[in-house]
Amino acid sequence: MSTLREIKIDKPSLRDLEIGDALVLPRRSYLVTGMASGGMGTVIFGKLDRSKENGSISALPNPIALKFSHDPACFVESELSKWALLSHERINPLCEILASENDGLVAASLQCSGSVRDLLSRHGRLSERCAYSIVRSCAEGLAFAEEEHDIHHLDVKPDNLLFQEAGKSPEEFRYSVTDWGISSEKTRGSEATECDSEGNPLSANNAGTLPYMAPERFIPGTPSSRESDIYGLGMTWLELLTGTLPFIPGRSLGRQIADSSYFAVADAHMKQFRLSRRMANAIRKSIHPEKNLRTGSWKEFLDEIRPGLIKRLFT
Repeated sequence: MSTLREIKIDKPSLRDLEIGDALVLPRRSYLVTGMASGGMGTVIFGKLDRSKENGSISALPNPIALKFSHDPACFVESELSKWALLSHERINPLCEILASENDGLVAASLQCSGSVRDLLSRHGRLSERCAYSIVRSCAEGLAFAEEEHDIHHLDVKPDNLLFQEAGKSPEEFRYSVTDWGISSEKTRGSEATECDSEGNPLSANNAGTLPYMAPERFIPGTPSSRESDIYGLGMTWLELLTGTLPFIPGRSLGRQIADSSYFAVADAHMKQFRLSRRMANAIRKSIHPEKNLRTGSWKEFLDEIRPGLIKRLFT
């Protein structure tokens, strides 16, 4: 920690920042333009002061930061360094690992205009062509991380997919995956998330975001893997196209995932929005409750959604 450079803010914690506040890093200053939650805690979007360049900051909440600072069995700085090795056009680059007195380790990445969650909030749901562009781009980044570095993300969701404006419409934007800081840390345990009587996670092991967590992550002794990321991206794809996730209000999300009842609801959603047969089949296979019946590799996933196979998007 002593070798890490400090962040300067006028608030007690990064989580207390508001839109318009100043965030001073060792090499640059930002004006905060947005806030979100991510697998590492708080995610802050900012505009570089006196510049058009954008960036994002991920901060570990203080209780976790203290654990990582004092427990020699935890290697968060090392995990963040792995993110820095993920050099791919579909992975948002980690530029700096910094320190904040009340937030612990902080990851700073550049080149983003916002998250896909922002696009959903703005438009309600996205066109098939735009959703396809997002999903294919991010699948390429996730495939690279696994094939080249044996890293799984395990918190794939719209909040962790970023965009950089590169045209007039979202269909022309550049998309990438962010928030890789503790991805490997999540896979170190041998048991998946344990749940209470309502199906809600109790353990921090394999922590993620409940609506995007695959059913096998609720089974003790079942490690997470690429299929878990494929599931998360499939759920994200469904949400991009329909503006909603396949869960019945008032029932425990954990139970709906664990008992696979979400699967029939997802099928109904895809029929309601009249998705193309090829696209619906690709989503259905990626979110299948049975891990061994799900799309088994990123190559298979990308092959199933080749532009030539989903013709109506490109005619």
